[in-house]
Amino acid sequence: RLRVLFFSGFNFDVTRMPTGIEKLFRLRYLSIRDCNITRLPPTIGSLLNLETLDLGEGTWIRMLIPSELQKLSRLRHLFLPRSYQVVEGGKLQLDGLTKLETLVNFDSRQCRVKDLLKLTKLRKLVATMDANFEDLEVVINCMETSLNCLRFSSLIVRTHDSGNHFVTHKLLQCANLHLLQIEGHIGKLPLRISHSLTEISLIGSLLDDDPMEKLEKLPNLWVLAFHNNAFLGKHMTCSGMGMPQLKYLSISNLRNLENLTVKRGGMPKLSTLALEECERLKNLPEGLNFLASLRELTVSQMPPEFMDRLYESREDFHKLQDRK
Repeated sequence: RLRVLFFSGFNFDVTRMPTGIEKLFRLRYLSIRDCNITRLPPTIGSLLNLETLDLGEGTWIRMLIPSELQKLSRLRHLFLPRSYQVVEGGKLQLDGLTKLETLVNFDSRQCRVKDLLKLTKLRKLVATMDANFEDLEVVINCMETSLNCLRFSSLIVRTHDSGNHFVTHKLLQCANLHLLQIEGHIGKLPLRISHSLTEISLIGSLLDDDPMEKLEKLPNLWVLAFHNNAFLGKHMTCSGMGMPQLKYLSISNLRNLENLTVKRGGMPKLSTLALEECERLKNLPEGLNFLASLRELTVSQMPPEFMDRLYESREDFHKLQDRK
């Protein structure tokens, strides 16, 4: 009659599921979070009453998953591991799991992207897309289809086609998107960006125009990161009314950046600023003294001139972490 079975951080003698679990037909909840299991048995398909399957969303151990997973038609919450592949090769089919409300660690390299269109009851989606722009279109359609249900969505998108930015721009405008990380060239930011976004990370975007001009208007943005030449310009400026909710700003490896300016009234809630490997940024950000909420300034591999000015001003900061 067991309905809940929870393993956490358990090291099995063999890296497979214990035998006999497939006989627990009444099981509703099964978790093997942070365990050392590397292979899910085909008998997982026998647990037809299972509603939650947690395969350890934060676990980096590569897991082999059988195609029998698609038999769990009553499944509502599926937490896939970060690294996995299908036992038989090919891609994992999820189109039979039409009751899914939570899907975490969906990976377009290992799952059939078109199956997302069948999952119309999704309330939470965490996905990584190795785009293929056709796949991105499917994800966008999925989020638009689930407009009344979807409460949280997070996407990591790796772009490879530097000549086709239409779909990436459409993604930035998607009303149901909350966390977005884009790795690769995206041309220019679109004129309109979704106000639902709370976290944006741009990596290697190669933007010529100051991204602050458009991003500072987002009313719900809490976290913003620019990494690996996401911006190629020399000057980045946040206006006096910009970034009203931003709490965390990370800037690293912007090799052309010479000036970072925050006008009075900008970023009023910023508590953490992280600067790393910006070799031409010689001066402290202008307007730093206006950031009354700043509690932590983290710097790493910055030019000597920058470090000299930083230490001259160290008494102005409540908390300073130096990781030279």
